Amino acid sequence: MRIPDRLRSRRALVLIAAALVVVVVACIGLVLLLGHSMSPAEREARDEAEIEHVLRTVLDSDSAAAVVHLRSAEMRERFHQAQARGLIPEKTDRSDQGEILYVSNYLIDGDLANADVTRLYPDLTQITTTFVLVREDGKWLLEF
Repeated sequence: MRIPDRLRSRRALVLIAAALVVVVVACIGLVLLLGHSMSPAEREARDEAEIEHVLRTVLDSDSAAAVVHLRSAEMRERFHQAQARGLIPEKTDRSDQGEILYVSNYLIDGDLANADVTRLYPDLTQITTTFVLVREDGKWLLEF
């Protein structure tokens, strides 16, 4: 039995269209896969920027409750316990806490990191303090 030419050409068009769809989907998948990979240097720069953002946000805040979400799970639990006992003030006087000059000396090892924060105080003293951060669920959080 012979297939009519019209059906053969329609069948060929369907096969070509299906092959084209497969090629387009494969190309999109490849672009997405390659587009989301970062070099180690890019990943380190992103981590450092996130760490600096967390440190500046927490240290510049005048309300501990406003930034508790930027602390590790253990620190959040301790905060809520202290808050329940009335040990956390609503607002903190930041007048003597100094201005953050810069964040430096990032040391990132897996899901743990250290970073130094240098502050300038009203008496023009500069003091550098090291902070520990932990990555939980892909976000950097202040550990101490």
